[in-house]
Amino acid sequence: MEEKELVLRFAREALVRQKEDGRLARLYTENAATDPASNGEGVLYAGKVLGDPAYKAAADKMLNYLLNLANKNKDGILYHNNDAPEVWSDAGFMAPPLLAIAGHPREAIKQIEGFRQILRDPQKHLYSHIWSDACGYVQGVCGSPRFESSGTATEGQACFLLMEAAFANKKGLS
Repeated sequence: MEEKELVLRFAREALVRQKEDGRLARLYTENAATDPASNGEGVLYAGKVLGDPAYKAAADKMLNYLLNLANKNKDGILYHNNDAPEVWSDAGFMAPPLLAIAGHPREAIKQIEGFRQILRDPQKHLYSHIWSDACGYVQGVCGSPRFESSGTATEGQACFLLMEAAFANKKGLS
């Protein structure tokens, strides 16, 4: 199967499984907030290739969810899930690409900078996988703000190293 056909199939499935609130590709879990956005670029691409306005409408609903409905911290940084006040390294490559490609590059940068600031463990000089805010329960335990994972996540390190390179070249962004 060609890459184009694969993207179109994934986009169709994301559209078919879109929740009323706008989150794309929801099938097994109800709490994901940023993961569904990872489908947005493919959905936008499918809309252009197929000329079907339903795909653009689906991406717009996902975008509206991120901008207006998703849970965020006091600084407006997205929480990874709806059921806990946590910021995860995964979110860095889920929501920002859709925000940027859909015409909100400054919001994408705000989110990435927020994720970087929150997840960087100053003692380890690495990015933690999960940060938990004090305002709620994490995995059934109430506590103060803290790094939830004892270690660091490889995908988090890779994601943030790529972001560091991108930020070094962000001059001229309008």
